[in-house]
Amino acid sequence: MTDVSVEMSVAEPAHANRMEEEEKGVPEPVRLFPEDDMVVQGGNTVPLPENVPEKAKMTRVVIASIVGNVLEWFDFGIFAFLAPTIGQLFFPKSDPVAGIVNSFVIFGGGFLIRPLGGLLLAHVGDRYGRKQALLVSVVGMAGATFGMGCLPTYEQVGPAAPIALSVLRLVQGLSVGGELVGSMIFAIESVPPHRQVIAGAYCLAGAIGGLTLGAGAGGLLP
Repeated sequence: MTDVSVEMSVAEPAHANRMEEEEKGVPEPVRLFPEDDMVVQGGNTVPLPENVPEKAKMTRVVIASIVGNVLEWFDFGIFAFLAPTIGQLFFPKSDPVAGIVNSFVIFGGGFLIRPLGGLLLAHVGDRYGRKQALLVSVVGMAGATFGMGCLPTYEQVGPAAPIALSVLRLVQGLSVGGELVGSMIFAIESVPPHRQVIAGAYCLAGAIGGLTLGAGAGGLLP
C-alpha cells in the first residue's frame, strides 16, 4: 500500500505539469531523431538553439563539397569538348583527324588513372584528415589546369608539347579521382545518419553539374 501511494505521489506532479502545458498550448518538444538537431514543437519543425552552430558547420561542409566537385569536374570535362582545338595546337597539323584522336587518347588517360588517385588521396585522408586530402585534390587540379593554359604549342617546342600535356592530364586524373569519393565521404561523415544519403547525392550532383557546365562552355567557345 505504501509503494502504491509513493508512485501516485510521484506521478501526480508530472501529470499536473503536462496538464498545465496542454492548457497553455505549448506541447513538449519531441526530437525527430536522437542524433538530430531538429525538434517538433507546436506543430512546427524548429532547430535546437544549442545545436545551431553545429548545423551551420554541417551545411558549410556539404556546400564546400558540392562546389569542389563542380569546379573539378568542369576542369576535367571541358578537355573533351575542346579536343579539336587541342588537336590543332598540340599535334602536327598535317593530319587533323589524328590530332583529334590523340587528344581523346590523352583525355582517356585521365580516366584510367582515376582509381590510383582515389587510392592515394584516400590514404592521405585516412592519415591526415579528409580536409587535407580535398585540399591536395583541389590544388592539384587547379595547378594542372593552369599549367595546360601556359603550355607552348607543337609548333613552338615540337613533341615536348603533347608530352607535357599528357603529364598534366594525368595529374588532373589523379586529382579528380580523389575529389569525388573524398568529398562524398567528408560530407557523409559530417551529417547525421539519416541525412548521409542526400549529402552524398548532392556531391554526385555537383560532379554532373560540373560536366554540364563544361559542355556548355565548350559549346560557346568558337
